Amino acid sequence: MSGIYSGPLSVAFDDAGHDARWIGEWIHQSLDYLRKSGMRMAGWEEDPERPFFAESLPDEAYSAFIITAASLFFRMPLLSRIAAGSRHSSHPLVLKLADGDGYSWGKAAMARFIIPSPDSFVYIVQLPGENGPCHAASTAAFSDALSHIRSLLWPEADDITVIGWSSAGGVRRPDRDGEYPCGDLARYAFSVLFRALRFSSASGTPAAVLKSLPAFL
Repeated sequence: MSGIYSGPLSVAFDDAGHDARWIGEWIHQSLDYLRKSGMRMAGWEEDPERPFFAESLPDEAYSAFIITAASLFFRMPLLSRIAAGSRHSSHPLVLKLADGDGYSWGKAAMARFIIPSPDSFVYIVQLPGENGPCHAASTAAFSDALSHIRSLLWPEADDITVIGWSSAGGVRRPDRDGEYPCGDLARYAFSVLFRALRFSSASGTPAAVLKSLPAFL
Protein backbone atom coordinates (compact mmCIF):
# COMPACT_ATOMS: atom_id res chain seq x y z
CA MET A 1 0.00 0.00 0.00
CA SER A 2 1.21 3.48 -0.90
CA GLY A 3 0.14 6.78 0.58
CA ILE A 4 -0.68 10.08 -1.11
CA TYR A 5 0.11 12.93 1.25
CA SER A 6 0.16 16.73 1.28
CA GLY A 7 0.93 18.71 4.40
CA PRO A 8 3.72 19.14 6.98
CA LEU A 9 6.68 17.06 5.81
CA SER A 10 7.94 16.53 9.35
CA VAL A 11 4.71 14.59 9.90
CA ALA A 12 4.76 12.73 6.59
CA PHE A 13 8.30 11.42 6.93
CA ASP A 14 8.21 10.77 10.68
CA ASP A 15 8.09 7.00 10.12
CA ALA A 16 11.34 7.21 8.13
CA GLY A 17 13.26 7.72 11.37
CA HIS A 18 14.20 11.37 10.83
CA ASP A 19 13.53 14.12 13.33
CA ALA A 20 11.97 17.47 12.46
CA ARG A 21 15.34 19.25 12.38
CA TRP A 22 16.65 16.90 9.68
CA ILE A 23 13.48 17.40 7.63
CA GLY A 24 13.75 21.17 8.06
CA GLU A 25 17.33 21.15 6.77
CA TRP A 26 16.33 18.95 3.83
CA ILE A 27 13.56 21.41 2.93
CA HIS A 28 15.96 24.38 3.18
CA GLN A 29 18.54 22.73 0.92
CA SER A 30 15.91 21.68 -1.64
CA LEU A 31 14.42 25.17 -1.87
CA ASP A 32 17.86 26.78 -2.07
CA TYR A 33 18.91 24.45 -4.91
CA LEU A 34 15.75 25.17 -6.91
CA ARG A 35 15.92 28.92 -6.39
CA LYS A 36 19.55 28.97 -7.56
CA SER A 37 18.37 27.18 -10.70
CA GLY A 38 16.07 30.13 -11.39
CA MET A 39 12.82 28.51 -10.29
CA ARG A 40 10.10 30.52 -8.61
CA MET A 41 9.59 28.92 -5.24
CA ALA A 42 7.41 29.88 -2.30
CA GLY A 43 8.48 28.65 1.10
CA TRP A 44 6.16 26.71 3.38
CA GLU A 45 6.06 26.51 7.14
CA GLU A 46 6.47 23.21 8.94
CA ASP A 47 3.49 23.37 11.26
CA PRO A 48 2.44 19.92 12.55
CA GLU A 49 -1.02 21.31 13.34
CA ARG A 50 -1.59 22.46 9.76
CA PRO A 51 -4.35 20.60 7.86
CA PHE A 52 -3.18 17.81 5.57
CA PHE A 53 -4.41 15.48 2.86
CA ALA A 54 -3.63 11.80 3.40
CA GLU A 55 -5.11 8.83 1.60
CA SER A 56 -4.07 5.25 0.95
CA LEU A 57 -3.67 3.96 -2.58
CA PRO A 58 -3.20 0.28 -3.53
CA ASP A 59 0.18 -0.30 -5.14
CA GLU A 60 -1.52 -1.93 -8.14
CA ALA A 61 -3.58 1.23 -8.71
CA TYR A 62 -0.54 3.50 -8.65
CA SER A 63 1.31 1.08 -10.94
CA ALA A 64 -1.65 1.00 -13.35
CA PHE A 65 -1.58 4.80 -13.53
CA ILE A 66 2.18 4.99 -14.18
CA ILE A 67 2.11 2.21 -16.79
CA THR A 68 -0.83 3.90 -18.52
CA ALA A 69 1.02 7.24 -18.56
CA ALA A 70 4.14 5.59 -20.02
CA SER A 71 2.06 3.81 -22.67
CA LEU A 72 0.40 7.07 -23.68
CA PHE A 73 3.75 8.84 -23.87
CA PHE A 74 5.18 6.22 -26.24
CA ARG A 75 1.85 5.79 -28.07
CA MET A 76 1.71 2.10 -27.25
CA PRO A 77 -1.45 0.01 -26.66
CA LEU A 78 -2.81 0.40 -23.16
CA LEU A 79 -2.59 -2.50 -20.77
CA SER A 80 -6.05 -4.05 -20.34
CA ARG A 81 -5.35 -6.15 -17.22
CA ILE A 82 -2.88 -5.88 -14.36
CA ALA A 83 -2.01 -8.69 -11.95
CA ALA A 84 -2.33 -8.30 -8.21
CA GLY A 85 1.07 -7.42 -6.78
CA SER A 86 2.31 -5.85 -10.03
CA ARG A 87 4.90 -3.09 -9.73
CA HIS A 88 5.41 -0.44 -12.39
CA SER A 89 9.13 -0.21 -11.58
CA SER A 90 9.84 -3.34 -13.64
CA HIS A 91 7.67 -2.50 -16.66
CA PRO A 92 9.76 -1.97 -19.85
CA LEU A 93 7.97 1.24 -20.88
CA VAL A 94 8.37 2.77 -17.43
CA LEU A 95 12.07 1.88 -17.37
CA LYS A 96 12.49 3.43 -20.82
CA LEU A 97 10.72 6.59 -19.75
CA ALA A 98 12.75 6.89 -16.55
CA ASP A 99 16.05 6.57 -18.45
CA GLY A 100 15.18 9.16 -21.11
CA ASP A 101 16.79 12.60 -21.16
CA GLY A 102 15.07 15.96 -20.92
CA TYR A 103 11.71 17.14 -19.64
CA SER A 104 8.46 15.45 -20.63
CA TRP A 105 4.95 15.29 -19.24
CA GLY A 106 5.63 11.57 -18.84
CA LYS A 107 8.36 12.20 -16.26
CA ALA A 108 6.12 14.70 -14.46
CA ALA A 109 3.42 12.04 -14.23
CA MET A 110 5.96 9.73 -12.55
CA ALA A 111 6.90 12.30 -9.90
CA ARG A 112 6.85 11.05 -6.33
CA PHE A 113 7.40 14.49 -4.78
CA ILE A 114 5.43 17.53 -5.94
CA ILE A 115 6.68 20.91 -4.79
CA PRO A 116 4.51 24.08 -4.94
CA SER A 117 5.70 26.30 -7.78
CA PRO A 118 4.05 28.17 -10.66
CA ASP A 119 7.02 27.22 -12.89
CA SER A 120 6.88 23.94 -14.81
CA PHE A 121 9.90 21.73 -14.16
CA VAL A 122 10.97 18.17 -13.28
CA TYR A 123 14.07 17.28 -11.27
CA ILE A 124 15.68 14.40 -9.36
CA VAL A 125 15.55 14.30 -5.57
CA GLN A 126 16.53 11.94 -2.78
CA LEU A 127 13.50 11.55 -0.50
CA PRO A 128 14.00 10.89 3.22
CA GLY A 129 13.96 7.15 3.85
CA GLU A 130 14.41 6.25 0.17
CA ASN A 131 17.14 3.97 -1.17
CA GLY A 132 17.77 6.03 -4.30
CA PRO A 133 16.82 9.14 -6.26
CA CYS A 134 13.36 9.58 -7.73
CA HIS A 135 11.52 11.95 -10.06
CA ALA A 136 10.06 15.10 -8.55
CA ALA A 137 8.10 17.92 -10.16
CA SER A 138 6.50 21.28 -9.55
CA THR A 139 2.75 21.51 -9.02
CA ALA A 140 2.56 23.27 -12.40
CA ALA A 141 4.32 20.40 -14.22
CA PHE A 142 2.35 17.72 -12.41
CA SER A 143 -0.91 19.52 -13.15
CA ASP A 144 0.02 19.74 -16.83
CA ALA A 145 0.78 16.01 -16.86
CA LEU A 146 -2.56 15.09 -15.29
CA SER A 147 -4.39 17.42 -17.67
CA HIS A 148 -2.68 15.80 -20.66
CA ILE A 149 -3.51 12.27 -19.51
CA ARG A 150 -7.07 13.30 -18.78
CA SER A 151 -7.54 14.86 -22.21
CA LEU A 152 -6.40 11.63 -23.87
CA LEU A 153 -8.29 9.11 -21.74
CA TRP A 154 -11.33 10.84 -20.28
CA PRO A 155 -11.95 14.05 -22.27
CA GLU A 156 -15.64 14.22 -21.30
CA ALA A 157 -15.11 13.85 -17.52
CA ASP A 158 -15.59 17.04 -15.49
CA ASP A 159 -13.95 17.69 -12.11
CA ILE A 160 -16.89 16.38 -10.09
CA THR A 161 -16.86 13.13 -12.06
CA VAL A 162 -13.10 12.70 -11.61
CA ILE A 163 -13.34 13.31 -7.87
CA GLY A 164 -16.11 10.73 -7.62
CA TRP A 165 -13.95 7.96 -9.09
CA SER A 166 -12.09 7.54 -5.79
CA SER A 167 -15.00 8.11 -3.40
CA ALA A 168 -17.28 5.24 -4.42
CA GLY A 169 -16.06 2.47 -2.14
CA GLY A 170 -12.44 2.00 -3.17
CA VAL A 171 -10.91 -0.65 -5.41
CA ARG A 172 -12.72 -3.95 -5.84
CA ARG A 173 -10.96 -7.27 -5.29
CA PRO A 174 -9.12 -9.00 -8.14
CA ASP A 175 -10.92 -11.62 -10.22
CA ARG A 176 -10.37 -15.39 -10.07
CA ASP A 177 -7.17 -15.04 -12.10
CA GLY A 178 -5.77 -12.52 -9.63
CA GLU A 179 -6.09 -9.62 -12.08
CA TYR A 180 -7.71 -6.18 -12.12
CA PRO A 181 -8.99 -4.15 -15.09
CA CYS A 182 -6.05 -1.79 -15.59
CA GLY A 183 -8.25 1.07 -16.79
CA ASP A 184 -10.37 1.02 -13.63
CA LEU A 185 -7.31 1.09 -11.38
CA ALA A 186 -5.64 3.87 -13.40
CA ARG A 187 -8.83 5.94 -13.15
CA TYR A 188 -9.00 5.40 -9.38
CA ALA A 189 -5.37 6.42 -8.89
CA PHE A 190 -5.82 9.43 -11.16
CA SER A 191 -8.70 10.62 -9.00
CA VAL A 192 -6.70 10.35 -5.77
CA LEU A 193 -3.73 12.18 -7.33
CA PHE A 194 -6.04 14.83 -8.76
CA ARG A 195 -7.55 15.54 -5.34
CA ALA A 196 -4.13 15.57 -3.67
CA LEU A 197 -2.86 18.07 -6.24
CA ARG A 198 -5.89 20.32 -5.67
CA PHE A 199 -5.17 20.29 -1.95
CA SER A 200 -1.45 20.94 -2.47
CA SER A 201 -2.13 23.86 -4.81
CA ALA A 202 -4.76 25.41 -2.53
CA SER A 203 -2.79 25.01 0.72
CA GLY A 204 0.70 25.70 -0.65
CA THR A 205 2.13 22.49 0.77
CA PRO A 206 4.17 19.81 -1.06
CA ALA A 207 2.61 16.50 -2.03
CA ALA A 208 4.34 13.13 -1.93
CA VAL A 209 3.72 9.53 -2.94
CA LEU A 210 5.02 7.50 -0.03
CA LYS A 211 5.93 3.84 -0.25
CA SER A 212 4.70 3.30 3.27
CA LEU A 213 1.84 5.13 4.92
CA PRO A 214 2.48 7.71 7.65
CA ALA A 215 1.95 6.34 11.13
CA PHE A 216 -1.25 8.32 11.66
CA LEU A 217 -3.15 6.61 8.83
